[in-house]
Amino acid sequence: MCVTALVATVLYFSGYISAELGLILATTPPATVGGYTQQFVSAQGINMREFYPELVRKYGDQGSTDFMGTMIALGWTAEKAVQKIEHWEDDWYWDSFAVGSQAGGGATATLTIQPQSIDVDGNFYPAVKDVIQFPNVDTNGNYIQAYVTAVGANTIDIRVINAATNIPATVLNQELIVITNLSAEGTGQPVAKRSTYNLYQNDFSQVKTTTEMTGSEMTDTWWFESMDGKPAGAVTAATLELDYRQLVAEQGTLLTGITPSGVTDGGKTVKQTKGLFPTMNESSIQAPFTTWGQSNFDLINKSLSRVYAGSTTGIMMGLDLYTTNENQLIDFNKQTGIDMTTKEQNMSLFGEESGVAVVVNFKYYRKGDRTYAFKMINAMNHPKIYGAEGYNYTQRGWAFPLKSNNTDVKSKAKLPTICTVYRAKGAYKRSKEMFTTGSADVEKYGNTNDIDNRVLNCRSELGLEVFAANQFVNIKPA
Repeated sequence: MCVTALVATVLYFSGYISAELGLILATTPPATVGGYTQQFVSAQGINMREFYPELVRKYGDQGSTDFMGTMIALGWTAEKAVQKIEHWEDDWYWDSFAVGSQAGGGATATLTIQPQSIDVDGNFYPAVKDVIQFPNVDTNGNYIQAYVTAVGANTIDIRVINAATNIPATVLNQELIVITNLSAEGTGQPVAKRSTYNLYQNDFSQVKTTTEMTGSEMTDTWWFESMDGKPAGAVTAATLELDYRQLVAEQGTLLTGITPSGVTDGGKTVKQTKGLFPTMNESSIQAPFTTWGQSNFDLINKSLSRVYAGSTTGIMMGLDLYTTNENQLIDFNKQTGIDMTTKEQNMSLFGEESGVAVVVNFKYYRKGDRTYAFKMINAMNHPKIYGAEGYNYTQRGWAFPLKSNNTDVKSKAKLPTICTVYRAKGAYKRSKEMFTTGSADVEKYGNTNDIDNRVLNCRSELGLEVFAANQFVNIKPA
């Protein structure tokens, strides 16, 4: 019943109740129109208003924390007693290099090594006695090769192997390859190649959430009896909101956090972990698309094969990309054996943990020698966060190795490819530290001051650790 009709009905019945009540209604109509107290509840049921006993979830579970849930379900969490998240990653043992432009011609030339091929110590890959190969061919169809005769600070001197050929011209940042090395009889060893190991570093984020309730609110009777299976009341409501907002805040810093510069809070420097999307924008395989289809999987497969990323690839997707992908593959997935593929892959990834497989709920697709496991991430569709108008997260996704080739030396366990790291030392864990302040319900909670309220607080210190980000694929609309 609408408010206007209900108010009219109440006024009609007022003449049959008492003169005093009629006087109150006549002299204070705004209070009647504005709402009803717990004592005056309905025109059709004056003494009792019947409500459904459970809070109705108008927006379901407001599903924007499934990224965090997936990380937890897959066991991709860790605790560390460190100031900064760090690990070492290797580099190519055998490398190509980029050169500057030069006109070419003649049997010899000096090539300038470009900055991107020189490490922080000034080292680069090609050395004396190396044989480099150009993408140009001679009259027989053989690629032109040259021998490195000398090395400078950022240059190499070369001579063609075949005197019938000339040094080809190069353009700025052209990539050249080293195919072998050659030595004469009775000569010494070549100089040692540089070894490069890359240090991965990331900061922690401190994420905090607070909710408040007054002492009076804590003694109110609520119209419904339960909230998510818990007794309804101010404490339950505040706790549910606190948990939800804290998870959303944690998820936000892990997905899209960027490194702050010059940001302070109370005179102290604010730090934030670099999130997944900024990490992929800088360090991963870029896969922009105009139209999504099976050809995209060919490109992804080619890129992942070039970095030897393994044969099982997870792909997390926003709603629009997931829907398009499902529509594109629906006929393919009708093939015989798709159920067997799902069963086999679940067993391979989760073993006997069938419950985890249900929670994660991957959908599988196999093309060539690679198996893809799809999952829609609802966080990217939330209309008040990443799914808001003007953002493209519903069309974005990322591919990553589901099974790591790296093993932790201490635990002997396989390292995840992505991990949520919480700060902790011994029994003190900062994954979700909760405490209250205030003096309401002092017998139950104690007091920290004389304010008649109860403030619920939560704080977490967490960061993202990405292992081998070069094996991730950043999928986004062109």
